Amino acid sequence: MSQNNNPHTSRPRLEELGSAFIDRTITQEEIEELDFLLRDDSRNRILFLRYMDLQSEMVNVLVRDSDEKNAKADSVFDWASTLAEYAASRQTSSQTRTHQSKRESAVATPCQGNLAPWIVSVASVAVSLMFAIAFYTTQSVESIKNEPTLVQQVVAKKTDQDLVRLSDLAGAELFNEMAPAKGYSLQYQHEYALVNGMMSLIFPCGAEVILEAPSVIEITDPMQLLVKAGKCSVHAPDGAEGFQVITPQTEVTDLGTRFSVSVDEGGNTEVQVIEGAAEVRQLDKNDSEKVLLKEKQASRFDGGESSSVDFTPSQYRSQLPDRIVGFHLANESQDSKGKLESVSIQHAGVQRLYHVDELIGVEVIHFRGGNNTSNLSTHIGVSAGEGDARRAALETDAFLHTGLINPGGSREPLTQDPVMSHADGKELTLGMAIRFREPVVNRPGPDVVFFELQSAMNPVAGDGFHVSPLKFQPNLRSHTVMRYDITLNSPEAWALPDFELMQFDSQIQSLDDLLNGTFEIRNPAMSFWAIAVSIDFSDLGYADNSIVEGLFFQDVMDDEHFIDPVFIAGLPFEQEEGE
Repeated sequence: MSQNNNPHTSRPRLEELGSAFIDRTITQEEIEELDFLLRDDSRNRILFLRYMDLQSEMVNVLVRDSDEKNAKADSVFDWASTLAEYAASRQTSSQTRTHQSKRESAVATPCQGNLAPWIVSVASVAVSLMFAIAFYTTQSVESIKNEPTLVQQVVAKKTDQDLVRLSDLAGAELFNEMAPAKGYSLQYQHEYALVNGMMSLIFPCGAEVILEAPSVIEITDPMQLLVKAGKCSVHAPDGAEGFQVITPQTEVTDLGTRFSVSVDEGGNTEVQVIEGAAEVRQLDKNDSEKVLLKEKQASRFDGGESSSVDFTPSQYRSQLPDRIVGFHLANESQDSKGKLESVSIQHAGVQRLYHVDELIGVEVIHFRGGNNTSNLSTHIGVSAGEGDARRAALETDAFLHTGLINPGGSREPLTQDPVMSHADGKELTLGMAIRFREPVVNRPGPDVVFFELQSAMNPVAGDGFHVSPLKFQPNLRSHTVMRYDITLNSPEAWALPDFELMQFDSQIQSLDDLLNGTFEIRNPAMSFWAIAVSIDFSDLGYADNSIVEGLFFQDVMDDEHFIDPVFIAGLPFEQEEGE
């Protein structure tokens, strides 16, 4: 068994010893323990220095805030500066830690000596912290009761060069907290549990990490990600060599590569190298026992043992899935509120913004409802009309709170053509059919956008539905959607204006009933939001470049809620270069 310490189990103890050192309550035995932890593991030294650096940043926050609130704080700043300069004068140039890269390079090799150099390095931090806290707490306690915590202030003031940013997300949901918006930074030493979707992170060094749910991670360093469980794909471009993924059993170091890491609940780890090479060290083994994995090699590290496994390139994800990335609703005037203006789609990894006028509209050619007879939603105070007027008002507008809602459904998806006419004497199929106003071509990525109105009482992920061909042919099939690209939990969901519901006097059996039936007006008391999902014709078995004329939609009938497809449209064909 190696004498190396696991830095992730050591961290709480390091912080305890650091606090005792700052408080001057540290015992001789604890000094010896701290000496051992710092001397024998460079990663522990990084963690300890980062912790002490955090205390130093807190001092700066205290001093700056005190300066703003109390003129006497100037003297505190002078004391802290003087003490820091005095302590710095006792250090050699090689022990000075004024920049992150210098600090990390200084601890890259094992320390040759005892704890004395480390005490000198942090003396200024400790004494400055004690003086600053003593002054600040006696002068300004009452003034800070309602202000952000020190840690929140320190995190908010972190320099851009240390920030790990959320570059993109796809249906991402975190346990017990809201997912940050795209472009926001993530906290260090904070556990993130991704329970749904995917997230793409960009580290300061340029390394990109794509996380897939379910995963539990923690950002421990600008060059290091701790994966406690789950799966991630890493691309470390030039300049990001040395980036590490730490798991409960391994330390994976990039040597200029693309690789994936999978960690099960027991901490067992599988590493797949797509390009370049990666070095894997098991935390309970010496550095001399590292495993070098090259391109198209894979290994599993299980309970201290390593074994080769089949190379599976599909384990690596180079990008987030194609999807609806976001959409925009008009909000300039009361008359235009809730109207779709544009939608952003990712096709084959490339995002494209479509104005609503570019989208291919639809015509409703069949409708049979279920037990819920509220099958129309309209603007407040606006007549729904009758016959063709009712159809035109609902098919041509781009408002996401008006449309045909609550079509019927089936637990099992269709495997044969839906019945949409009484001519053959069969019962009409429950659901709704649409025909595109011009054929839609199956291109890579999404081909259709589907918008639904949803309340907080409905499924957060969206109401599930089956989508099927109007006419089945060999290789064609139904496709079931159970999770939307933009859900109620997504920052991209939009609140909708109030609307009126048309509750029909009887169950809708046909499109004619829907267009000419009588109803009573109801006013929902709840708030509603617009959510959305994309549909790829390839999921229904259509070949590339196939022309699709229409689709059939059914609720999956898994609960008492039905789909509310207020807006459906096809994406226009775009001629690619060279075609």
